Amino acid sequence: MKKILFLMITSVLAFGVAIVSEPNDPCEEYKKTAYEMFRILDARAENNKHEQAEVKKMKDAFNKGLERINTLSDRYNVCIKATQSIKEAIELMQPAQSYQ
Repeated sequence: MKKILFLMITSVLAFGVAIVSEPNDPCEEYKKTAYEMFRILDARAENNKHEQAEVKKMKDAFNKGLERINTLSDRYNVCIKATQSIKEAIELMQPAQSYQ
């Protein structure tokens, strides 16, 4: 869980996401992917106060990043890379499948 939290905090702080999106906007994909990750983390942290606090910190950092991304000249590339990072973190959160 700590590795996942580290990956997410790093990508959220580094990349943020756009508030206003355009059709086919890679930042909109990033935003949707991040919300999916938060849904998974919320479910996992349901009975753990410490993890709930960590998820809240991540959400707060993500929301701050929403405001900063619009100042970047290469926001599309940043959003594409951030989406890839979040998808990797979501994959790490999935339970390992056992081979029978």
